[in-house]
Amino acid sequence: MSSPDVFISYPHLSNKDNNSGQNGWVARFHRDLQIELDDLLGREAVVWRDNKMRFGTVLVDAISEQLRQTKVLLCVLSPAYLKSNWCRRELEEFRCLAEQSGGLKVSEQSRIIPVVKTPIDQDALGFGETIFCEFFDTDDVAGAPQTFSPDENGYKHQLYKQKVRQIAWSITQVLNAFPDNNQADLARTIYLAETSNDIATERNRVKQELEDRKLIVLPAEPLPRNDAAQYAALVEQNLAHSFLSIHLLGRNYGLIPEGANGKSIVQIQNDLAAKHSSTGNSFRRVIWIPKDLANAEPTQVEFLDKLRTDENALAGAEIVERHFEDLKTRLLQLLIKGPVKRETDNLVRIYLMCDSQDEESLELVGRFLFQKGYEVILPPEKSGMLKYHKKSLLSCDAALTIYGKVSFDWVQERYVDSVDKVKGWGRDARISVRAILPTAPETFRKKQLFFQQAKILSPCYDGLSREALEKPLNEFIDELEQALRA
Repeated sequence: MSSPDVFISYPHLSNKDNNSGQNGWVARFHRDLQIELDDLLGREAVVWRDNKMRFGTVLVDAISEQLRQTKVLLCVLSPAYLKSNWCRRELEEFRCLAEQSGGLKVSEQSRIIPVVKTPIDQDALGFGETIFCEFFDTDDVAGAPQTFSPDENGYKHQLYKQKVRQIAWSITQVLNAFPDNNQADLARTIYLAETSNDIATERNRVKQELEDRKLIVLPAEPLPRNDAAQYAALVEQNLAHSFLSIHLLGRNYGLIPEGANGKSIVQIQNDLAAKHSSTGNSFRRVIWIPKDLANAEPTQVEFLDKLRTDENALAGAEIVERHFEDLKTRLLQLLIKGPVKRETDNLVRIYLMCDSQDEESLELVGRFLFQKGYEVILPPEKSGMLKYHKKSLLSCDAALTIYGKVSFDWVQERYVDSVDKVKGWGRDARISVRAILPTAPETFRKKQLFFQQAKILSPCYDGLSREALEKPLNEFIDELEQALRA
């Protein structure tokens, strides 16, 4: 699917009707906007709208990726929008992503378009001088607002159609002014240098980590290596589309193309990246040399010695001469640019870690915490969704593991993830509270839970109910509130 031209952000209350919202105001507005945009653009516009209800979770990967790629955010505003944490997070995430990819304006045209369906405090969302398009007016007698209708015989339908056309025209101006060389791509594109064969496994692992974080990795395919001049031209082209290059150096010097004057592809890439750094732009380089590297080829030893001391070869570069896991940690520090911060909505997020065998406990535990005012991050719907799991551990304030029918090994793995692995995934601040809730069946192993960095809650062996959960979950809440006040 193509990148979205428009992402419609709206509260589901604004789309209610007698057919479960499938033919509500927002759905019909979406349809009418699509028709106008297709006409003005001369092609089929890509307008994206989520039409599924959501319950107490973080932005799912699919929606987050749509926001990352979209060009225009259209917000359907109403009092429900102001009260929706989800809508506000969509708005804030788009703002952050847009700032990283060229800004919130294109040729002085705002990439955020507010459509006011029902009157709101227009200063509440920080739109500044952005022009609002209002789809309502007030009754002359009582002063009550009334929304323009998409129905042909409805309230001020002609004015509704005129407004839709105006919005479509504004969006068209933004889309037509969008640069072809998308700056969003440059801001998230990394050149991962090709390596000698002895270090290929490490390169593949770095590539996977970067792509898991929605970064673009170049070269997309192995470069032809027969002719040095052709190889160098392709490397320069890829470097020009990247903000960072990563060079992994091993024991071997690497393949030497014809016409390279004895230089391997490893050295050619490093020399060209150093040249690119010297142009005065913000391009950066990271060079990794394994700690205590032994048995290197003589040519590679000479190259590494020169690399450590030659100012030209080191232009714009940081050498990481440490173990591989330390390299991954350093890369994450560079890419994340600081510690993971709590979302700006001031909600406290609790990540529930629960295997599919114990899913019956999710509703009661999640509902209990949700009603206490916490944001509940549910476990992934399918096992093996590592990206969702990582993202949840990076964004949560507390992690609660439900230990019921699942094996002890599974619980141990979740503990290691929340204590150790999460650091390598990019989290600087520790998770405020980690806790384990033992539930039925009662076993000998559950009486021997010795985790220094996790609170073991009072068990619920006699069946789950709100009354049974009162004691252990209040223990958890007390621990969490104390940690947040510290």
